[in-house]
Amino acid sequence: MQITKILKNKTYLLTLLIILIIYLGVFYFTYYRQFQREEYFMNQGLVQLNTQITNIINSYDIISEIVYRNDINRSEIKSTVYKALYNEEKRGFYRAELIGRVEELYNELDEYNIRQLHFHFRDGSSFLRMHRPYKYGDNLFEVRETIRTANLEKRKVIGFEEGRIFNGYRYVYPLDILFHIVRVKY
Repeated sequence: MQITKILKNKTYLLTLLIILIIYLGVFYFTYYRQFQREEYFMNQGLVQLNTQITNIINSYDIISEIVYRNDINRSEIKSTVYKALYNEEKRGFYRAELIGRVEELYNELDEYNIRQLHFHFRDGSSFLRMHRPYKYGDNLFEVRETIRTANLEKRKVIGFEEGRIFNGYRYVYPLDILFHIVRVKY
């Protein structure tokens, strides 16, 4: 009798153990599959988001290139900046002249969330911020790597930078021959 009772208890315990193992296996498999599905969809979302961000950055790059080639890198703009560089007493006059030349363009760009159009001299000092035309003369080499690199290497530079007011992608171009800098920020 005792042997049967022990065997029944062992059979009962073994059955209970098998059921528990099956339950844990099903639970683990179900949880793991759900986790895999969630991870897959999150990764797909990240891939899609990365593609969208890349497309936006490339679109702004195209826009900035068109603006630079067609509106900024013109002889009258370069001449005004050049004259301002070498005539400190008349910089206010040349700043006003440059505002007159680019104000309509800046207003059009603002409609497309292009928030800044900024002219610098080759030493990194600000000549004209269209978003804050009353602030100028400060040197930005220490706080804007894009401006420093564009000036020193005389090439277009694109980069994301933190700003004092806004963070954003900056597209910085040297003006041909004179190597004065124009920054378009999105």
